[in-house]
Amino acid sequence: KVLTPDMDADALSGTINLQTHREVGSERNLSIRVGGGAHPQYFRLTGPSYETSVHYSTPLREDVSLSVNMSYQQDYRGREGVTMAYDVADFGSGPVDVLERVSPFVETDERDRLGGGLRLAYKPGDRESYFVRAMINRDQRKWDRHTDSFDANGDWSSPDSTGTNPDLGLGTYGYTAGLSDVQTFHISILAGGDHFFENARIRYHAGWAQSRVNHAHYEFPFLLDELNHAIDMNNRERPSMTITSLPPRVDGIVSRGRLIGQNFERIISDHTDNKLSANLDGDLSTGFGSVTLGTGALLTFKDADYDNSSMEFERTLRLNTFNFLPARNRDVLGSDYIVPWIMNTMDARNFFESQLPTFDRDDNLYHERTDISNYDALEQIYSVYGMTNLELGDHLTLLGGLRVEQTFSDITGRNVLFDDTGAFIESTDTTLSADYTHLFPNAQAIYQLTDRTNVHFAFSRSVNRPDFDISAPFNLVMAQDSIVFRGNPELQPVISNNLDLHLQHNFNSGRVGIGFYGKKITDFVFESHRTLTGGEYDGWQERTFQNGDEEALLYGVELSWQQRLEFLPGFLRNLDLYANYTWSESDYRVDFRDDDVRLPGHSPHVVNAALHYSQGRFTGQMAYHWSAEYTGMLQQNRTPAPSIGSTTYYMDEFEQGWSDLSVTSTFRISQKFWFWANARNILIPEQTRYQHTREWYPVAVQYRGGFSFISGVRYEF
Repeated sequence: KVLTPDMDADALSGTINLQTHREVGSERNLSIRVGGGAHPQYFRLTGPSYETSVHYSTPLREDVSLSVNMSYQQDYRGREGVTMAYDVADFGSGPVDVLERVSPFVETDERDRLGGGLRLAYKPGDRESYFVRAMINRDQRKWDRHTDSFDANGDWSSPDSTGTNPDLGLGTYGYTAGLSDVQTFHISILAGGDHFFENARIRYHAGWAQSRVNHAHYEFPFLLDELNHAIDMNNRERPSMTITSLPPRVDGIVSRGRLIGQNFERIISDHTDNKLSANLDGDLSTGFGSVTLGTGALLTFKDADYDNSSMEFERTLRLNTFNFLPARNRDVLGSDYIVPWIMNTMDARNFFESQLPTFDRDDNLYHERTDISNYDALEQIYSVYGMTNLELGDHLTLLGGLRVEQTFSDITGRNVLFDDTGAFIESTDTTLSADYTHLFPNAQAIYQLTDRTNVHFAFSRSVNRPDFDISAPFNLVMAQDSIVFRGNPELQPVISNNLDLHLQHNFNSGRVGIGFYGKKITDFVFESHRTLTGGEYDGWQERTFQNGDEEALLYGVELSWQQRLEFLPGFLRNLDLYANYTWSESDYRVDFRDDDVRLPGHSPHVVNAALHYSQGRFTGQMAYHWSAEYTGMLQQNRTPAPSIGSTTYYMDEFEQGWSDLSVTSTFRISQKFWFWANARNILIPEQTRYQHTREWYPVAVQYRGGFSFISGVRYEF
């Protein structure tokens, strides 16, 4: 993961460029793989899985070769759980925790992928070669989420019940079906050449790529209001609300005919990226090593179209008028909860789209949600670099260099105005430009301590550029609420200076390694909130994005061990073991907090291990992963938490660690046929997300869906 000057500088952890293809030999090769499987726990909601691929390569003539591949995969995953929210109320003896909401849910994730690639290589001689590579990929993911929700709406009469009036409560009960359909289409073409001279080498390539992401999201909420609830939060990871103001049915489920449709929500977004790239590199060999010089250009054209609408039907919609899947009364987290209805979301989507003329759109809300998320952008990145690789004797190798990148951007956003009654006035385009220059130095040293042991030291710098959706020059001005929300085209990229030290020792049957690393990260981007003074918006509240003045340190140790266990008796000597452990720590001070925090998303302990076995016709591998708890979200303000103490706290969210176990295996049936089988998610632990203290403030418990498998045959000729 250590950057070198010839690599793009993007990504805080470095960039890994993978080019996977089979070199075409003198014979034709054909490989076909087909298989099927299932996710047993969610089979009634998803159906079977499929996988197939074909790879074909052949020499067209002595100096021209062709390689073609195609693949299709349909996969399903599922999860279920419960989300909850706690609040604070005072019933006369001081603040206490109360339960605001309980929402069990079940979700399925369908993944449908179709892809293909082509590689054409022309090698007229030993000193020159040319290539053309093309790739096309279509990926569709569809999420279905069904949520049952009990809500107190702040109407507690005591910590264990809602309803200030026993005959007319203000709590609610609802069901929401959600559908997200994300379709990604990607196509790329790259062509280039490679020329060798006596002491030099020249490489060049140019390409075009287009990515288009279309996201359609729908929510169909139904609600029954003016309810009273009995509350049980003795087990805060399994709290419950029970309706007390309605006569119970035999099965304990409210009649579908009672639930009334609310505003349907629809979000349609279409993001298109076009990228043009070109690179030229030259190597010059010297008596001590080599010198490399290069230049490159990357132009990105981005177009974001976004539509966020809230629609009200002109008549009353009841839940029982919609179609439902046969898998109703779905138990969640064992039998602790139930989602009693699983709506056919595709039918609901078709009804919504076909009946759009009979829905009324909230135009003010539409412009507030939509206009600032539409933008056009052109980003140009030009780079030059130089580096040298020096061999100093038999034991020391030095690599150093510098990359210079100049970035220009032109981004068009929207100025959106609302008057002091909350009515939309106008939306106008505005365009701003920005540019910045960055230097990316690099220095590395590899010292051969012995024939089997070496030490590798490296310094590198990397960058993470701000997303266009927050750097677009939009302005949302809401006079009624005295709020202005702005993008910031002057945002600077996040910069990371990286140090790595790695010691590796090889022995007859494996290797061991220990690495130390550190990162100093500056210019973090965060959303700021402040009260403006002076000028046109004096006294208004401003939301925007800015670079922080503080910096973060991330450092740690990584241990790795890889060995063939040939010293074991019998068949066990065919085992290979790989294990990796990483410990890391972070120190991060943010501008809106008065304490040091851990970087969000950073897990301090990570373990990966794999056990590989091969004997005769059988090959198999078992892979295990475990990561410790990490910070999910930082809060900007302190809030009360009566169960912890009498003061206020930053109620940061934490994600419980997780583990996973998967198995892959292959058995050779004959010279040309193999049977293969894969299983994943064999360990199925629950995950808890909580605020500050898991015992008192869990906000979600999730079960990742259980075991799934797929198997099939492979043919090679």
